[in-house]
Amino acid sequence: MNPSKVKTTKQESASKNIYLSIVMPAYNEERNIIKSLSSIFSYLNGYDFSSEVLIVDDGSSDRTPELVSDFCKGHKDFRLIKNPH
Repeated sequence: MNPSKVKTTKQESASKNIYLSIVMPAYNEERNIIKSLSSIFSYLNGYDFSSEVLIVDDGSSDRTPELVSDFCKGHKDFRLIKNPH
């Protein structure tokens, strides 16, 4: 992975102390991704600690990046990282 090509959908706050980070790889997962992200959100919502979910799209050729991006707009602790090829 070339760090200069990696793109994120929003800036991370340097002042936020994150207790848990989840990194989720995704490649052509348009059929499953929203259900998976919703499950993770529901699970994390039951706890009182700061967290972030980083979804790393590895050059999907389907709608995975668009679906994840839309999901992230409504869930502030979720972030899409695109790794274009």
